[in-house]
Amino acid sequence: MSTNPTAMSTNPYAAPRSILVAPPSTATGVPFYVVSARKFTWLFIATMGHYGIYWFYRNWHVYREYSGSRIWPVARAIFAVLFVHSLFALVKEALAEEGKVSWHAGRHAALMVILMLLSFLVDKLASESVGPPQLVWLLMPLFALQAFVWRKAQVIINVSCHDPDGQSNDRFTAANFFWMAVGALYWALFLVGASATL
Repeated sequence: MSTNPTAMSTNPYAAPRSILVAPPSTATGVPFYVVSARKFTWLFIATMGHYGIYWFYRNWHVYREYSGSRIWPVARAIFAVLFVHSLFALVKEALAEEGKVSWHAGRHAALMVILMLLSFLVDKLASESVGPPQLVWLLMPLFALQAFVWRKAQVIINVSCHDPDGQSNDRFTAANFFWMAVGALYWALFLVGASATL
């Protein structure tokens, strides 16, 4: 049997000699998108809920940068209804690790999904003139409920990111005001159209 160290090192059956070290974590900053409840509420209402799409995108984008996960935030924002539960499960894990408040993430996600689907259904029926014309007004209470549920989720996310009040993202930017102005036009068109059903 050869005692040549070179021959032994090329033996495919030999145990590896290198020390295995776990790769360093790529986690930096916070795991999710932080924004104050005040700012979130204004943007969500002013944009008729369209801010919710950006909100999902930002949460997944920040989480990808934090964890190094190979996910596609754009797709998860577009098909948000399919990924609400997985996002909230991650937030719940972060809360548990920090020993923060308990949260029924599954129920919260289910409620959010139900409200999104109901709003889509009512909007579709109203736009296709299915049912009474006044059906369009049902969108208002549904929207109010969505705003409340989304806001609660944001507060929980802020807690999981060590910023309960969202002070790190409380100021409105020029882009925020621009999209709020665009949203105001959408609100005006909606109210004019809805008023015609009375």
